Amino acid sequence: MPKVENFCGGVRVTIQRTKFMQMMNVTSDVTSNVTSSVGSLSVAQLTDRQKKIRELILKDSFISAQQMSVVLPVVTRTIWRDLADLQKKGG
Repeated sequence: MPKVENFCGGVRVTIQRTKFMQMMNVTSDVTSNVTSSVGSLSVAQLTDRQKKIRELILKDSFISAQQMSVVLPVVTRTIWRDLADLQKKGG
């Protein structure tokens, strides 16, 4: 059950994880699946930005679209569009 409390003039909600180890196993499975899928993409069919996104994911499989948008100076929506296109191409 979430814990709701007043905090610094606002509200703080605390949610306790009861199955932390199970979540960590799922996360590592997802990470390995993403990394192996991205690594198997044919680089020839990718745009330059998609190639950079691929490299970023291979270096850090936990990188967020927001972090990629800072590194690649584009808006987050562009990153999401490229990720969707990468997924269609087999990533």
